[in-house]
Amino acid sequence: MTIVLISGSASGTFACRMLADRLRRADRHALVVSKLEKTTNSPFPTALIEADLRLSPNEFLNSPLLEKITALGVFLDGNKFDDFVISYRRICRESNLEEVPIFSGPLYPLVGDALIHDLAARQRADVLLVHGQRQLDEVAAMTFNWSDVFPTVIAAGLWFMPERPGIGQLSGHGLLETTKSTNTLLMVAQSDVPNTKRLRLDLFQRLWSISTSASPEDWKVIIAMDHQRETPTTWTTDERIQKGDKPANLFFTSQERLLSHIAECDVCVTVSSPWILTAMAWGKRVMLIGDYGIKGPLRTTPFLGSGAMHNLENFSRFSNFNKLTRINQHWLNSMGWAVFDGPTRLIKALESHQPANLIKP
Repeated sequence: MTIVLISGSASGTFACRMLADRLRRADRHALVVSKLEKTTNSPFPTALIEADLRLSPNEFLNSPLLEKITALGVFLDGNKFDDFVISYRRICRESNLEEVPIFSGPLYPLVGDALIHDLAARQRADVLLVHGQRQLDEVAAMTFNWSDVFPTVIAAGLWFMPERPGIGQLSGHGLLETTKSTNTLLMVAQSDVPNTKRLRLDLFQRLWSISTSASPEDWKVIIAMDHQRETPTTWTTDERIQKGDKPANLFFTSQERLLSHIAECDVCVTVSSPWILTAMAWGKRVMLIGDYGIKGPLRTTPFLGSGAMHNLENFSRFSNFNKLTRINQHWLNSMGWAVFDGPTRLIKALESHQPANLIKP
């Protein structure tokens, strides 16, 4: 009586661990199956990207576990998803095994073309997970009068997100005023956004300028990677950094401590890293950098309506961050924050696709 979650990436394994924990609290037995070649230098605590069973997707298909599962969550991308599902169903036919329902979906909230492109590639699933009501509405509109039957789609909330630390464990001030303690501006840096080296250099130079507008005793700027990067300073091509020259309150940090930095910062900024959703949900003041436009390659379109998108050119000094207001709660709710019973919704959807009702404990 086991729900198995399959992943082939660090981000997928982390998200599956989060979902498995929630399913277990709903009294369901859940296992994460993954075989990562490397578990260091990722934005995730190493303990949270260790699978329950260290098997590749193909190794899992050749294991005796196939006879014991009651549902399969397959979080593989592109052709890997189709290949896995086709192989699984062929094995079931040839071995006279009863097929179990398969569910899948994007790890992070998507909208528009990105959402429908992702879901269309997962149409072999029985159940598709999206995050909030906004995604449900868009799917309904996009698939209206489709000739092919589309899988069941449910809103499962922000299931990929670690829970907010307990009271007293979030140490950021959030007051945006000079205090005896040093305030922290956290920049979540992406590997390919902005989408040219020139624009990433421009962004870094703006952060350099901001860092010099206050003393190190009052403010510090931390540039944290949201991706694997052996040497964080290589995120920028600024020659001053390569020579070891930088303001005393400007720091680069590796991706391993990203969650800790989000918990400890006062302001969190990024162009479009999905980790900004964690900062939002944890009550941090946030800003989406809009200087480089709102377009697909920058992955900024999902944040329209959040109330958090601003031009960094209007924040040339730390004192300007006093202008930041709380995000649009209605927008955050529509992106999945309002869904508190995602595992229950998932279990009900899986039961409806399992005639023998084997999903029940």
